[in-house]
Amino acid sequence: MYRNSDNESGLLQRISEGDEQAFAALYKIYVPRLVPVIRRTVQSEIMVNEVIQETFVRLWIGRDKLGGVRDAGAWIYRIAANVSYNYLKRRLVEQKALKVAGTSRTEEHEDISAGIYLRELLGSVREAVQHMSPQRQKIYRLSREQGLTVPEIAAELGLSTNTVRNTLSSALDFLRDYLQKKGHSLLLISIVLSHFLDDCITSCRQLAG
Repeated sequence: MYRNSDNESGLLQRISEGDEQAFAALYKIYVPRLVPVIRRTVQSEIMVNEVIQETFVRLWIGRDKLGGVRDAGAWIYRIAANVSYNYLKRRLVEQKALKVAGTSRTEEHEDISAGIYLRELLGSVREAVQHMSPQRQKIYRLSREQGLTVPEIAAELGLSTNTVRNTLSSALDFLRDYLQKKGHSLLLISIVLSHFLDDCITSCRQLAG
C-alpha cells in the first residue's frame, strides 16, 4: 500500500509539472474508485459523469499545488466531495450564499474557474453536435446522453452494430477536431469524451444491480 501511495505521489509531482501522461494515469486509477462513491452521494447517473469530469478539470487547473501533496486519494476525494456537494446544492436550489465549510477564497476562485471552463467546454460540445448530420447526432445522443450501448442503439434504430460503431467513432473524431479548433485542451477533451469513464459507470451500475 505504501508503494502505491508513493507512486501516486510521484504522479502528482509530475502532474504539477504539466505531465499529461501522469494525469491520464491517475485518472485511470481513480475513476473506478470514485464512480460508486459519487453515485451513492448524488443518486444520478448523469451527475456521476459530470462530477467526475469537473473533479479532474479542477485537479488539472490547480495542478501547481500538487507538488507537496503526499496523499493523492485524500486530495482527489476532497475535490470530488466538494463538487458533489455543489451539484446537490444546485439541484436542491439551496441559497446561493451557502458554501462548503472551511473553503478558502483561493479554492472558491478555483471552483468558479473550473466550473466556468467545464460549462464552456460542454457548451462547445453541444454546439459541435448541432453541426453533425442527423444520423450522427442521433447515435451520439443515444450513446452519450442516454447511455445506450452500441447493440442497444443498433436495435433502436434498426442499424447494424458496425454502422453504429463506425458512426459513433466518426462523431467522436469530429467532436475532438471541433473542440481543438475552439482552443480547448486535448487532455480535458479526452476526459469529457472518455470511453473509459462510460465503461466504469456501466460496470459499476451492473455490479450494483
